[in-house]
Amino acid sequence: MFGLSLQPRHRLFSVFGVPVFADTSALALLAIVLWTNGRGGPSAIVGSLLLAAVVFVSLVGHELGHALMIRARGYGRSDIILGGLGGVCRWQGSPTRGDMIRIALAGPAVSLGLAAVSGALHAVTPVGLAAGLPAQVLRLGLIVNLVWGVFNLIPIYPMDGGRALRSALAFRYSMRDATRRSLQVSFACGVAAIGLGVFVRDPIAVAVVALLLFQNWREWDTLR
Repeated sequence: MFGLSLQPRHRLFSVFGVPVFADTSALALLAIVLWTNGRGGPSAIVGSLLLAAVVFVSLVGHELGHALMIRARGYGRSDIILGGLGGVCRWQGSPTRGDMIRIALAGPAVSLGLAAVSGALHAVTPVGLAAGLPAQVLRLGLIVNLVWGVFNLIPIYPMDGGRALRSALAFRYSMRDATRRSLQVSFACGVAAIGLGVFVRDPIAVAVVALLLFQNWREWDTLR
C-alpha cells in the first residue's frame, strides 16, 4: 500500500463495485519494460506481457482485499489506483485502531492466499504440462504474490505492515507516541532492507525502500 502522487488517472474497470484506475506512472513503467525487453525478440516481449498481466492481477487482488474489508467494516466506497510502485486503496473514513489493523492486513492476506492457490495448482499440474503456459502463469502467480505479500508485511510505513504496527501501538500509547515508535521501527527495518538489497545487488529494491524512508523522514520531521 503505497502513497501515490496526484498524477492523471485513467479508469480501467470496476470489480465487485470497486473502481480501478491506473495513473501515468504505471502506464509509463509498462511502456519502458516492453521497450527494454522488446530488443530481446518476440519471446522476450511475450514473457514481459505475461509477467505484466500476472503482476496486474496480483496488485488488483491485493488492493481489492483492502477495499472489501473497508466495505465490510462499514466505511463505504473506495477506489483502487495502480501506479509505478504498486497500488493504493483510497477511501474516506476514520477507522478504529482494530479496524485499521484489519484493513491493513487484508491486502497481504489476499496476496498470500493467491500465492497458496497458485502453488497448490502448480503442484498438481501434470508433468507433461509443466512447461506450458498455464504452468508458467501459476509459477509467476506463486512468486509474485508471495513476494508482494511478505514485502508488504515488513513494518515500514506507509506499507501495510507499518500501518498495522502503528495502529497496534496506539492501543498502548498515544497516537503521537505510537507514530514516533512505529517510525523508529520503520527506519531500522528500512536500513536493514537497504543493506540486504545492496548485498543481493538489487538496485530496484534499494531505490524503493529509500523512497519509503524519505517519506518516513518527512513525517518524522513533521512530528517534531
